[in-house]
Amino acid sequence: MSNESHVNDDQLECANQERKDLPIVDKLTRLYNRRYFQKYLNTELSRSHRYYHPFSLCFIEVDYMKQYNDTNGRMEGDELLRFLADLLKTNTRASDLTCRYGEEGFVLALPETSKKGASTVAEKMRKTVEVYPFEGRDSQPNDSVTVSIGVVSYPDDALECDELIETGNKAVCEAKRSGGNKVWK
Repeated sequence: MSNESHVNDDQLECANQERKDLPIVDKLTRLYNRRYFQKYLNTELSRSHRYYHPFSLCFIEVDYMKQYNDTNGRMEGDELLRFLADLLKTNTRASDLTCRYGEEGFVLALPETSKKGASTVAEKMRKTVEVYPFEGRDSQPNDSVTVSIGVVSYPDDALECDELIETGNKAVCEAKRSGGNKVWK
């Protein structure tokens, strides 16, 4: 075995170890992060496919988050995201997964849940957020912090992970584009 080959093997082993050590929890919200969600989604989608069970996702984004941050400050915006994370997590089943998905977004993974069931969960979540007495809510439209939610399901909307995510992202964008504070199915 040549020295060059040995160095490449060592570098590869080191890179693989670094990858394994990457965090799977978002520092701000203490929820699982997007990296963990991707791995979880692959596993859960395989299970749903194998046993012919439905599986749904709710993509959630805070409406007017930039306005909230501009008016109340970035630290208050971070506090809002922490409260939202706790609110989402405490209002879902133990079998559901709540993840931080983007800068101002979250995703709920709902195993064994049809699109109709997920839509019910999403609407409940939307209303819960809308009436919650968040600090700084008076700086938002209608004096309330609101969210837009896109609901997608396997197998109704997509059969593959990437397609499910793309469809979910489009759904939440449509909810926001249509004025926010909506569930888009």
